[in-house]
Amino acid sequence: MDFKDQLSKLDELLELLKNENHALNGFELKDAMERRGCPVSDHELQRYINQLTADKYIMQDFDYNYMIRIEGLLFEGYAQKIANDASENKRLDTLESYQRAQADTLNRLTLWIAVGSVGLLLIEFLKLWKSEIQVLFHWLF
Repeated sequence: MDFKDQLSKLDELLELLKNENHALNGFELKDAMERRGCPVSDHELQRYINQLTADKYIMQDFDYNYMIRIEGLLFEGYAQKIANDASENKRLDTLESYQRAQADTLNRLTLWIAVGSVGLLLIEFLKLWKSEIQVLFHWLF
């Protein structure tokens, strides 16, 4: 069974529990999944229930009945979460590349300012040195 198939079954189980107005036990869940055209084995169903419980999207009562929690009602599904995460990662990658480009531009600008400052410093030093030599020649001659 591939990853996408498992995700679709997990999302289908979550959607099933969202649409139910009462708690369902494991047998009812398995039967409802089969009626929806998404058959699951007992092992798969237990794994999906454990995942949904661990993620706090469903809860279990004392009679081993499962019902949706508020977090589960608000959750869009695992496949949508993966798509949202991929979209967010792409956005962050674009932002990071833009920031790198801006940082490179600022570094080049800083280098040109430093080179220009050194050049101006040399010109002023030469002016000062030239005037000092003229004063020295006037004093000597």
